[in-house]
Amino acid sequence: MKYVLTWKKKRHGTTAEYEAGQKRVLEMMQAWRRPESVVIHQFLVKVGDPGGFIVFEAEDLSAVH
Repeated sequence: MKYVLTWKKKRHGTTAEYEAGQKRVLEMMQAWRRPESVVIHQFLVKVGDPGGFIVFEAEDLSAVH
């Protein structure tokens, strides 16, 4: 089944806290490995808005949670 996941970055706290959070997200994403059962069709970023969409396919949704 195909799914669309919406994501949005939200700014909270001080500039230093925001930058530390951004660094942590980058570290997590670099270490993440796509499960074999998940097919990512599109990774879309919105222009002028801090967010986007991921279009993916999975038989078992718990594989991405």
